[in-house]
Amino acid sequence: MAVAGNATPRNPAFLFIIMHTLGVIMRLLLIVRCCAKLYTMNKFMRWAVLPTMLFGLFAIYSCSSDDDDSGQKNVTMKVGDTYTIKSGSDWSVDNDYVAKITGSTIKATLVGEATVSNGTSSFKLTVDPKTILWDDPYMKWNASKAQVKSAMKKYELLNENDDQLIYNGKNKADYYGYNFQNGKLSTSMVLTSYLEDEFVDFIKERYILIDSNDETQIIYFTDYSMKYVVIAMFIDIDGVPYCVVGYGDASDTNSMAKTMKSEFVNLKPFIAERIKNGDINVANSNIREVKANIIEAMKR
Repeated sequence: MAVAGNATPRNPAFLFIIMHTLGVIMRLLLIVRCCAKLYTMNKFMRWAVLPTMLFGLFAIYSCSSDDDDSGQKNVTMKVGDTYTIKSGSDWSVDNDYVAKITGSTIKATLVGEATVSNGTSSFKLTVDPKTILWDDPYMKWNASKAQVKSAMKKYELLNENDDQLIYNGKNKADYYGYNFQNGKLSTSMVLTSYLEDEFVDFIKERYILIDSNDETQIIYFTDYSMKYVVIAMFIDIDGVPYCVVGYGDASDTNSMAKTMKSEFVNLKPFIAERIKNGDINVANSNIREVKANIIEAMKR
């Protein structure tokens, strides 16, 4: 959802060589067996069967050659890692948020998927995160409350009303929240009090900065596909800093922010109780400093 260092291709060069060699040997053995079979047939049967056998051998060899020489295989990397394409030139990527290419070297820059091509060959590039603080919330917009509950069945349901579901979080997520309009999922959110350096890395690896608001301490993002809006809203309650990371398929980000604020109000009783019980590891972070660090880190 992390391993440092260069990404390792799924099929190293030596493995290709071994597989190709084995393929050649198997084809040679098949030819020998076919020739031996032909030798044992009478003359009439030999000439009748020979064209079919030759066609079959040609088809097998052709298919095997296509598989062996199909070009670059799909590549999976971690954000920040590099990978060198083994052959070809003039490579480009169809989403330069996800990766940058210099010559034949790919550098993964954002979680997502892209296609790398050079006009004659192409492959799929998948970039995974290095920093994982929590699992993504359920984000199938317009889903019913029953569908969300089914997806979140491994989490403890803390509160439910007509318009909201609130779940206990795991890892560095204190809570998950879901808001419904007319019975359909409109906004998902994660609330965290973990605002250390890893939180900045978590945001930077996944999202593209759109805008920020100094008065409301809100930052607006989108993902690599630009299919949904992400809002990071920083709030201080009784000296405890929190960030509400909200996700929505909405064009009106201000309305989305208001919805998140109302969700946060409903979470306050649970937060107060967990602080009192010592269940939440309160981060000693300055909200404005964290926000500034995120914006600075995301200048690409």
